[in-house]
Amino acid sequence: MNTEDLLGILTYYHLQDFSSGRELLQALEEDDYARQFVAPAGGVKRSAFSILLMTVV
Repeated sequence: MNTEDLLGILTYYHLQDFSSGRELLQALEEDDYARQFVAPAGGVKRSAFSILLMTVV
């Protein structure tokens, strides 16, 4: 996952108005649209997402 992937994920997060990061990660795993167009190839793991957020922000 790179910065461009993170930007797409955060944009999706705000457009869908999720109430938590956990809800976002669940949508990235279960929602067909999110899995195909938002999540990077290979999906997003909670630990990788958290580490990337701490690094970028």
